[in-house]
Amino acid sequence: MIRIATATEPTSFDRKVRKPGQNALALLEGKEPPHRMLGRRPSATRMLNGKPVPRSLDDFPYWRKCLEDLYAAYGGICAYYCFFIEQATGPTVDHFVAKSNPTDRQLAYEWKNFRLASSYANSCKNRHPDVLDPATIEDGWFQLDLLTLRVSPANSLTEGISDQVKKTISRLKLNEGPALACRKRAMDRFRAGLKLSFLDHDHPFLAKELHRQGISHQEQLPTLPLTITESREPELVA
Repeated sequence: MIRIATATEPTSFDRKVRKPGQNALALLEGKEPPHRMLGRRPSATRMLNGKPVPRSLDDFPYWRKCLEDLYAAYGGICAYYCFFIEQATGPTVDHFVAKSNPTDRQLAYEWKNFRLASSYANSCKNRHPDVLDPATIEDGWFQLDLLTLRVSPANSLTEGISDQVKKTISRLKLNEGPALACRKRAMDRFRAGLKLSFLDHDHPFLAKELHRQGISHQEQLPTLPLTITESREPELVA
């Protein structure tokens, strides 16, 4: 993970997301909506098996209306996995403070609480509060072994921050499954001749780690041990 700068809120956000969201919150709390509502006023309940049950915030997903803006604002880069998300593969709006959090429900409709995330990263993070915020971490907290491509905390971190980094790595499954596979594929392509400028754009965490470790060309990379070369899945090799 690397630090992200919080993007400026789009001018249409208040109209498309915040105000209808605040109205939804008021309805769910049995209060009068604070903003004018166009069309038929939604109900605070829905029918389930012939019985009315209370609606939840998931019944008012106005945050989806800003997904295109969020995608454009962050250049399509997943806040947690730090790679480019093709629009056809499922970019999502992640609520950094979970929308299920009873003390901060208003953040369900606030731009500053939204992070662009791949669908897999979003499902891993879910509502768990032990993931560090990409908007508040510092570059260099998460470091990369250029041979195994596994992520670990920087040695210079305090024990407390190092522990938080480890929990984040575990929760997001940064060292296994799709996240590791994507990182390996990008590195294989770099070893095969891909320019570092491409990684700067599509894999910024990997690129920053290459820059930090003084790597600008494939010839400067450490040689892969035979055990690592043989363990690569064929489809991950460029």
